[in-house]
Amino acid sequence: MFELCRPNKITSDESRNNRSIMNLELEVPVSKQYSYIRTTKSAKKKTFSMRHIPLVLLLAMLFSSINCLATGADVPSYWAADEIVRANELDIVPQTLLSHYQDAINREEFAQLTKQTLCVIDPALSDTTLDSQYFSDTDSDAVMFCATLGIVNGYGDGTFQPSLKIKRQEAAKMLYMAAYTLGKATTCQDGLHVFADSEDISTWAYLYVQWVYEAGIMQGISDNQFDPFGTYTREQAVLTMLCLYDYTMGNTGQKIASDRTITCSNGDIRIHNAIDSLSGGTLFTRNYEIFNGDWVTMGSYVSNGAASGTTLVARFLTDSDWGQIKYYDRTNEKWVITELKAGTYNASMICVMSGSVNYFFYTPRAWKIHTNCTLEEMSNHNGYLNIRQGADSFTIELYAYNLGSDLRSDFTCVSSRKESLIDWTHPNAENLWKTYTLEGDGKWCYDGYYFPAPESYIPSGPNYYYRLPAAYLLRSFLAVQSVHRVALDLSLCMMDTLAQQQNSEGFFPTMSGSTWLWDDYGIRAGFYDTRFNSDLVEMFINGYSKYGGDLYFETLQKYSDFYIEYANEHHRTTAKGGWFVDDYYHPTGNRRTHTSLNHQLQEIIVLYKLSDMLSRSDLSALADKLLLAIEDSGADWIRKDKNLHYSYSADGTYGGTDYPYLTYNDLYNLQKLLAARTGKTNDTLTMLMKYKKAWMDTNGVTGYLK
Repeated sequence: MFELCRPNKITSDESRNNRSIMNLELEVPVSKQYSYIRTTKSAKKKTFSMRHIPLVLLLAMLFSSINCLATGADVPSYWAADEIVRANELDIVPQTLLSHYQDAINREEFAQLTKQTLCVIDPALSDTTLDSQYFSDTDSDAVMFCATLGIVNGYGDGTFQPSLKIKRQEAAKMLYMAAYTLGKATTCQDGLHVFADSEDISTWAYLYVQWVYEAGIMQGISDNQFDPFGTYTREQAVLTMLCLYDYTMGNTGQKIASDRTITCSNGDIRIHNAIDSLSGGTLFTRNYEIFNGDWVTMGSYVSNGAASGTTLVARFLTDSDWGQIKYYDRTNEKWVITELKAGTYNASMICVMSGSVNYFFYTPRAWKIHTNCTLEEMSNHNGYLNIRQGADSFTIELYAYNLGSDLRSDFTCVSSRKESLIDWTHPNAENLWKTYTLEGDGKWCYDGYYFPAPESYIPSGPNYYYRLPAAYLLRSFLAVQSVHRVALDLSLCMMDTLAQQQNSEGFFPTMSGSTWLWDDYGIRAGFYDTRFNSDLVEMFINGYSKYGGDLYFETLQKYSDFYIEYANEHHRTTAKGGWFVDDYYHPTGNRRTHTSLNHQLQEIIVLYKLSDMLSRSDLSALADKLLLAIEDSGADWIRKDKNLHYSYSADGTYGGTDYPYLTYNDLYNLQKLLAARTGKTNDTLTMLMKYKKAWMDTNGVTGYLK
């Protein structure tokens, strides 16, 4: 029923909060490696110590963000992140190369990568006796290893020039000679070059380039160029070395970045990641086989600029020659339902019902890739859904546009043979789902949840979206998953996507930079935001309570461990021993931040819930300390106008403008939780709620919890 197209398979700031926290206050949703790869083999604690944590994928497939740069140096590009993780797990990458991924690799570094890869493939090579020959400008063991095996040569003057950036045709020769050393190099025919610049390739390198191309180890660049004298980045070098590993180890066909299984109370979720080479770019997919029999595919097509027009990125089949199609017409603000027939459909969300098969599509949405996990919406280049009619069925195709090499198109497909994915008979269903078409502020993308970037974020601009750790669309889907089958399917897959963004310290970073956090506190991109993390963790707790099993149990344990140590190191003590915990943190930050009342309240709520779920008394004890800080300060939070101060600063003063009703809702939720846990309410919370409500009533604020 479902086939991905796989030809040519390759074997907080205030303004921020005013916009995004507002989502917290809605009963219905508003409308996703930190693909950051951090090795734990030599990582050092920068601010506080934590137990050793294995390497994790932080953004999603890749779990990724394309060019998702924290500081621009230590984050691989979107298309490289998952494979770099895999290469590191295979131990073919020297630890010194797991950073500065976009930097051009030099000759000595490429030799180091080559040596380590060969010794993993054939451990006996580790015992190679090095020739006594030494180049005049390097005594590197890796260089001598490669020279001994004939993989590299020096220059006529006896130098190796280790710091010289390696050229692409030089890399091609080294890759061929490495395969030759392993007995895996084959002959190739001359004159078969497909590159437009083949005449620029040096005579000595011609057949090497031909071989690595035919073997699927190296490809060209945009516009059908090989660029023989161009440099090679570290991440490109790692990926081609991984291709060499797969070639020599007999791993042919589709490359699977990872296969995983997640256990829920009702069964398993099997996850398959794939990377495929298409005519105009690279297709990344994450495929979920849900325990209820449904399938979910999340995809991202990254064009390489080498082709024009469109590329078919996914294909699906119906099991009958009749059916219906339904989508929301945003222009005319109405739902359209019509018979299933051939044609092109441009809506962002489309439902197809045919025979026993039901499909739900988020059609390809186009984005320009910027640094710091920021995307620029390119709505004029959004893809589309095309339907072709056959003899006894329909073929459904998704097309994405081939644009520049820094653009991507993200899409999602859900299929079910069991029942309708959306219960259109349910009261308010149409009203609800028109908010889920991804045409509002909140956007679900391949690697997470995106929201309009405030002007103070880096980068920012018209139609710029930053990746927001707290995916409020997930919270909405969790709320309606018992009614709408597609919400259950997508909430499980969204949680998986978001779980991969947890970094090695245990928190979920906001990858954007913030001018005010930098100016006030020296906090860089990739910072920890207690509110966003608390909100996201609460969603994981909610998901765990609904789906059970081992669903992200380790994710919550890891975050709990992080928060315990973070609070120990980043708090201010009140008169009776309460703790005010800093709102923000970055490992390189050197100044303490303020504590917002709404942040502290939500942290308390989440700590109590984590304590109950994980049976950890240390978490509830910490929650008690945070609550004691609020009790200690009490009336100090009340302003003369009966509104509440926003925050408690490092200098001991209260100030700032509180949100209209967000903090009241947090007070309400904590009070409700305490009543359920202890059988009584908290007097300090009651007082603060009383003053806040008086201010809201005076100022006509509505929408708060009652």
